[in-house]
Amino acid sequence: MIVKSKTKFTSFEFGAIHQDEEKETVQFELPKTQFRIDSLTELATIKEDKPRFLPVVAIEESEKHIQITYQVVENTEMLLHVKNELEAVKLAIAKTILEQDVLAETEQYVSLHPATIYYKPMSSVYYTYRATERMPQEQLHSNLERYRALTLSILSGLTYEQCLNQKETIFKGSTELMKAVITANSREEILALITEANNHVTYEVLQTGVTHQKRNNKRILVLCVVSLCLLLGAVVVTNHVSAKGNQLKITEMEKRLAKKQAEKDYVEAMTNKDYTAAAKLMKKAGKSNTEIADMYFQSGQYQQAMNQNPALLETIIEKLYADDHQSKIVDLVFTSKTKEADKANKKLTIEKAIAAYDVPTLQQDLAFLEDEKTGLRMGLAYVEHNDSLAANDVYEKFPSKKLKNAMDIKDTENQIEQAKNELKKINVPTNKDKNKAQKMKIQQDAINRLTNTLATLKAAKTKEE
Repeated sequence: MIVKSKTKFTSFEFGAIHQDEEKETVQFELPKTQFRIDSLTELATIKEDKPRFLPVVAIEESEKHIQITYQVVENTEMLLHVKNELEAVKLAIAKTILEQDVLAETEQYVSLHPATIYYKPMSSVYYTYRATERMPQEQLHSNLERYRALTLSILSGLTYEQCLNQKETIFKGSTELMKAVITANSREEILALITEANNHVTYEVLQTGVTHQKRNNKRILVLCVVSLCLLLGAVVVTNHVSAKGNQLKITEMEKRLAKKQAEKDYVEAMTNKDYTAAAKLMKKAGKSNTEIADMYFQSGQYQQAMNQNPALLETIIEKLYADDHQSKIVDLVFTSKTKEADKANKKLTIEKAIAAYDVPTLQQDLAFLEDEKTGLRMGLAYVEHNDSLAANDVYEKFPSKKLKNAMDIKDTENQIEQAKNELKKINVPTNKDKNKAQKMKIQQDAINRLTNTLATLKAAKTKEE
């Protein structure tokens, strides 16, 4: 079974994740080298139905990968998207995960990477990747460390990897709740913290609704009373000043009620993901285009964010690359005719060519390109497509450690591939060369040396990122 309309979505500890456009299935693609099996039948146990886990509908293999396809529950979202939810939803989902304690109740290894978990507000959670002893697993971190990292990722919007490996860095800019989670000594302690925070936020939401209803009732009562005062004032001229004062009080109260209602409507619009309505409410409340653009950006509505603030283009492009969604750059357009938009549109034209790998356009634009960040992405695109000469041309104009590192990695990978092919040629049974063993050793030594070099280069890349 192949995922229809498959689009690369993201990655997790052991491979890539693809999801079909209709969000009906999700496919995990893992390198074969990570499995210790002779046949796919050895993975049959993960196809058994298990509560809280998405059902496995297919296990397939290709030349280099094994694909595991899951059926996605309707109206659920990948946990990576919880960062766009309200605080109440984040806390409710975190509380559910900690209460379920799936790591303790499941004998098999279970991934807690947000890309492998699906949720539906307020508290429905579904897991996917569970591994037998013959499948890839991660044993470097304890269950507590993994629960802590997932909780921090949900609360902060930071990546799971950052929360797992950079706890001290996170601590510096965290909230009091996050600091308490970081220093907690057990899953139960984290659960108690999240439960308390969830109860507080839930109470605040309910209290806001009750207060709003009380104020509506009070408004009706005040309007009735004041109307009576105004009626009497029409008869008794001496009460004119008093009636005028009451009218001012009514106006002030109506303004406060209107503001409170607008805030409630905004929260409701964001909850329903009606971002157009949310933007109108922000505009009505006097918010700037920059603030509205930021709301769109934080909600993943990049086209609308760009329309509001063309200066966000670079930030949007960086975000799309970080999420491996750079193909969506070609769909972005500037509709406004301002000077700022015209300038940004020139940059966007080149960025589209980079995302689509339009070589003629890239070759034509390099001479006129001045943006270093765009230049870096152009160079990396050439590296990805194994065009070292073109990548070097970009490097000469825009020297950067990141591009040089990428070029060195690609060159080393090519050398390793070439050495392996040479080794295969030497090792054919028909080769009766008396120096065959010596030549094979030379090639294997070269492969080992290059492999070590590659590891060093990749470590430097990770450190720089």
